[in-house]
Amino acid sequence: SYYRATPSDELAPVLDSAEALGVDRVRIWAGRTASKDVSVAERDALADRLQDAADAAAQRGIRLALEYHARTLTDTVETTEWLLQRVPGLSTYWQPDVGAPDDVALAAYRTLESRVDAVHVFSWWPTIERLPLAARESLWRAFVHEVSLVDRAPRDALLEFVPDDDIDVLAREAQTLRDYLGCGLNAGAAE
Repeated sequence: SYYRATPSDELAPVLDSAEALGVDRVRIWAGRTASKDVSVAERDALADRLQDAADAAAQRGIRLALEYHARTLTDTVETTEWLLQRVPGLSTYWQPDVGAPDDVALAAYRTLESRVDAVHVFSWWPTIERLPLAARESLWRAFVHEVSLVDRAPRDALLEFVPDDDIDVLAREAQTLRDYLGCGLNAGAAE
C-alpha cells in the first residue's frame, strides 16, 4: 500500500482491501519527509499514528511492515530502529541503500534483521542505474548466506526492478534471484 501515516491518510480502506485479498501483512510508509527534516514532535506524532495503525491492523489479524526508503522517517538504519522500538507491533522491509558497498549494506541489514519481513532485491549501482541483478552478485550471495545462519529469515525476497524496466529480461532476472535463493532463503517467496 501507499499508506503513509500522515494525518490525511485513511487506513481502513487499506485494511479492508487486505482482508478481501486474504493477506496477513501490508507494507506502509513512515511519512513523506526525510528523517533529517522531521522534528522530534513530528517524529513522535508519526510514531503515535503508526501505533494506532498497528493496533487497528492487529485487530483484523494483519501486520504492518514499514518500507525502508529514502524521504521517509525510515530512511536510515538509526531512525528505522528507533521507530521499530517505539512501535513494537511493526516490522520492516529492507533494501540496500543505493550505492552502499556490500559490507555497509549487510551491516545495515544485521542491525534490523530481527524485524525484517521482506527484502527488495535489485541491483542499482553505484547510484540509480538499474543493472542486471548479477552485477551485485557478491552482495546478494553474501546476504543469502547471512540469512541462512539465523533462525528468523525474511519471508519474502521481492524482485523490485529490472534493467530499463524491460519485461523481456524479467525471466532472466527472476532466474538469477532463484539461483541466489537456492543457497538459503525461501525460493518460493520470490516474486
